Amino acid sequence: KFLGLRGILVGTLVSVLLTSFWIEPYVLYKNGFERSSLDYYVSYFKYTAATILAIYVSTITSSHWPEYNITNLFIKLLIALIIPNLIFLILFHKTMEFKYFKDILYTLKIKNKFSS
Repeated sequence: KFLGLRGILVGTLVSVLLTSFWIEPYVLYKNGFERSSLDYYVSYFKYTAATILAIYVSTITSSHWPEYNITNLFIKLLIALIIPNLIFLILFHKTMEFKYFKDILYTLKIKNKFSS
């Protein structure tokens, strides 16, 4: 009761980080995939670092427009849309997951071209 909703969120975060975040991937990779879970943790760390970088750069960039008006809201919206996606594109454009996603989009574009 002392911390209220914040206490629930912090408690949930701490319990997940101390238990299921480590145990579930380990068990899945060991018993399900029969390989090491190290790849999972390395990927998770890379994606987390990229997300933190995107948040940091977007926050720093949008702080140059501190006033609250509709123009600055629109500018901050564009920053929030463009900068994180640009960072992710630069960091992950050579990954297998990105190529897979690109192939899906390409396939959808071809299907839409022929269905119209």
